This record gives sequence, C-alpha cells and structure tokens, in this order.
Amino acid sequence: MPHMNYRSSVVATWFKLCFSKWQGGGCRSIYKSKVSWGKVGRNHPLSFGSDVWVKDARLSVEHRTGPEPEESYWDLKIRHVALHDEGDYQCEIIANEKTVRTVQLQIVVITIEGRKFVESAHTAYIRCNATEGDRYPEDIDWFKNGDKIDSLSYPNIVITKYRPEMTLTLVSELAIMRASARDSGTYICRSSPQLIASLDVNVLVGEFNIIRV
Repeated sequence: MPHMNYRSSVVATWFKLCFSKWQGGGCRSIYKSKVSWGKVGRNHPLSFGSDVWVKDARLSVEHRTGPEPEESYWDLKIRHVALHDEGDYQCEIIANEKTVRTVQLQIVVITIEGRKFVESAHTAYIRCNATEGDRYPEDIDWFKNGDKIDSLSYPNIVITKYRPEMTLTLVSELAIMRASARDSGTYICRSSPQLIASLDVNVLVGEFNIIRV
C-alpha cells in the first residue's frame, strides 16, 4: 500500500467557551458561588473554580469580575483545539440552588491527503475533506503555488466533488494526469478563508537505476 501524506487544519488554535446570550459572555455567577466546568459524557469535572482537574495542559480557566458588584465570570479555554474536543460543555453554578448552562463546541476542519512523491507520467491523486460544524461547506477551491486551478490553465488536472451520505462533509478529489516536472509544487484546498490545507507534491523525472555490486 503506497504511503499517503496526511495533513489537517483546525480553524483556531484556541477556543474560549462562552455564552453570547449571557450578559458579558462566559459562565456568569454571583461572586461567592462555586463554579465548575465539565464535558457531557465525562464522569469527572474539567475544572472547579480556577483549578483544572484533569491532566490536560491545553485547558485553563480565566476568572474575571463583572461590571456589577459581586458579579463574576469563568471562561474555560482550550488551546490547540482538536476534533475530540467537539461536544457539549456544561458550566455548573452552585449557590443557593444549582444552575447548569450548556454550550456546544463544533469543530470546523479541513484535511488533505495524497502521495508526496509521484513518478513522471503517472497520475497523482490528492483528496481534500472539509467539515464546517452543523452545515455543509459551500465549495472547495484548489490552488497550485497560489494560483487558482482551472481547466484552461491546467488541462491535465481533473477535479471532482461529492458529499458522502449521512455526513456534513464535502470531498474534493484532484487528479494530475500524466504528471511531469511542471506539476511539482504546493497544492492548496480551501473551503473558506479560515479552512485551508496544503500538500507539497514532487514529480520524479529521473530514471531509477539499480546498481549491482
């Protein structure tokens, strides 16, 4: 099975869980309330107060006071966001009575895969997958060394697109027919200004000689 080079790109390197419908955002509480963050499906809380209770250096809690007296906000921050971070998060406020607020974190991601080295006159294949949370990506554009690929400028390149059933993913496949040295370069797929992934393709034009000793 040929080796495939695989790269992915997530929109943000960090994400702050907050609630825009709440005044000021974040997990809003009375100053002396006890506040914890958790992820639905986990048995243990992620944080309590300003302390993170799990072994994940990417997590932190930002505590800030609000404009009103005794008003306080607790923001859970996730750095280097990954696909497994997607899901529902809950902020639990314990005062005279317990209050639970829920927010959904959706990860938008784009991946690109293909062979990094291709023999001359062979066909090179590159695949790009884009997912944008709860909606279908509108389209995927392809570029080579910064130039947009079209059938007039790149007649030996064929691009196909499809949407797999039961998913919100858009897949685009690029085929470089009878690849030559001029086809070497950086290929980029883009579904939005934030969702971009790239792959370097090298077409090998020299003959492979076996030297026997």
